[in-house]
Amino acid sequence: MTIARLVRMPDGFRWPAAARARMPRIDVSDFAVELARLAGASGLVHLFDPADYSVTNGVALDRASGTTWSRKDAGGDGPAVSSINGKTALSFVRGTSRRLVSSAVRPAGSFSVAMAWTIAAGDAAAQPCTIMASGNNSAGYNNSGQLIFTIGGDQMPCGEAPGTHVGIFSYDEATKEIAYIRRNGTVANRFTSPSAAGAGDRWNIGGWFFDGNDPTMKAGRFMVFNKALHLDANLPTGAALLNLLGTEYNVAN
Repeated sequence: MTIARLVRMPDGFRWPAAARARMPRIDVSDFAVELARLAGASGLVHLFDPADYSVTNGVALDRASGTTWSRKDAGGDGPAVSSINGKTALSFVRGTSRRLVSSAVRPAGSFSVAMAWTIAAGDAAAQPCTIMASGNNSAGYNNSGQLIFTIGGDQMPCGEAPGTHVGIFSYDEATKEIAYIRRNGTVANRFTSPSAAGAGDRWNIGGWFFDGNDPTMKAGRFMVFNKALHLDANLPTGAALLNLLGTEYNVAN
């Protein structure tokens, strides 16, 4: 059996830098602490952090579920690691970087997606591309610099200009209502779809449904929740999440 012994180090002792670098670390950033506080109320089920992505094998673990995110084509080129306002992000390049696909299958029910992203004005003029998606039933497209959420082919734009943004797309299964929540916590748009979002799809980050026409954009943290955060009862939590994400990526509005 293992026997431990407590050793008191002399006053003023400090581990050498090389030893400190080898020590395991727990993420106690303000973002991590506040997200942990909000996780239960928000119904957090997936959290993709670009810092976890391996350029070598094209895979990252989901911090919330333990499932994986990987390149749509195992042998294809993946995104490069870059940054958005000093925070780790992934850069997708049109025609080169394949989208990332979750190994988790989305169940039926309400859901919301929060994300930080950057699209330049020149890139926004290119073909529409998928930024966040759950298979063919629900997707976000970049079209002239905007994200457009679709359910069964019905679309609702978020109305953002090209640039860096954080936002939440929210879907309520009971009413089939789609909504977009802006950085300031207000519901910017609402749309009632005649189609329901089906189960069994997989979340996507980056790319377009037509292979090879991937976007030129940057993607930051990507979070999925099992609640419609635009509903009155959930909106304060959605606003707190956007404040947290906006502060992390230094996005004021």
